[in-house]
Amino acid sequence: MRTTVCKHTKRGFHRKTIQNQYWYYQIQRMAIMKRTIQGQFKEIVGSDNILMESEDLFTYSFDAAVHEPEMPSCVVMPKNAEEVSEIIKLCGENAIPVTARGAGTNLSGGAIPKKQGVVILTTKLDSIVEINEQDMYAVVQPGVVQDR
Repeated sequence: MRTTVCKHTKRGFHRKTIQNQYWYYQIQRMAIMKRTIQGQFKEIVGSDNILMESEDLFTYSFDAAVHEPEMPSCVVMPKNAEEVSEIIKLCGENAIPVTARGAGTNLSGGAIPKKQGVVILTTKLDSIVEINEQDMYAVVQPGVVQDR
């Protein structure tokens, strides 16, 4: 193993030890950042509208496609467009990948999140904004399902 000498203490360290310490501190820093950001998500959507337990997260790590599942860091369930906007803004500021998810029945893998990303679950965005029978169109939020 190659030895590296610290400039300040003049002590020798094995390169592997330095790399392990670096990654240990990186992992610690990421864990603190993750807790901080999850706290900010709780402020935006409320603690009842965020999932962080591994059992819950596993449910949102795949869809009906045959692609490899990927565990998100959390699942947030906004209730309105303002909350969606705040979530997207926070993710953008922290370079966190975002996956929008409806019912998760798609067959293409589109609802599989990126590693350590955030899933925005749209099921609570279920308002029918307008139904225009004369011009035959409807304006709905993304969580509206057909049987409604």
